[in-house]
Amino acid sequence: MAPKTHLFRLIICSIVLVSASLELSDDGWHIIHNPNDPKLAPTVKFAVAEHNKQANKHLELVTVLKAESQVVEGMEYRFTLSAKDGGGAVGHYVAVVWEKAWEHFRKLISFERL
Repeated sequence: MAPKTHLFRLIICSIVLVSASLELSDDGWHIIHNPNDPKLAPTVKFAVAEHNKQANKHLELVTVLKAESQVVEGMEYRFTLSAKDGGGAVGHYVAVVWEKAWEHFRKLISFERL
């Protein structure tokens, strides 16, 4: 009986530690603590380029202010970013990208000005 009790305690402790390490935003997204992580750069650049293509705009990324993720069938990323338009005016935007890395798939879900 004792080995099962120890195993149960170990599993519970593991779950608590993993849960404590994940920081959630108010709406359930996981906060990415380094929004300018180089691993995220291709996805952020895709979001701006795809928005430019779809909306016939000429935004240029300045910086990523906030990054969040959530697991779906793949991964969804939500970026709050600063970008300047063709006239040099800087605005803040929120972009959501759905990504399935194993399929080399990305889709811009939304791109809105704040």
